Amino acid sequence: MDTDNTERNYKFTDGEWSTAIFFSYQIALTLKSSIGLATSYEYNMSGNETSFSIDISFGFSI
Repeated sequence: MDTDNTERNYKFTDGEWSTAIFFSYQIALTLKSSIGLATSYEYNMSGNETSFSIDISFGFSI
């Protein structure tokens, strides 16, 4: 989608097709904090390419 379109006319195309496997796990450290781990493996069918990512997060509440 083109966000610089001043006329707000949007055109969707049959562009990229992909599929993915995603896993996420969150561990409570204390009552107010937690740490999370997320991994994903994606296969782009249109471009015949793969990608893999690992994310680590930290959450804290007041």
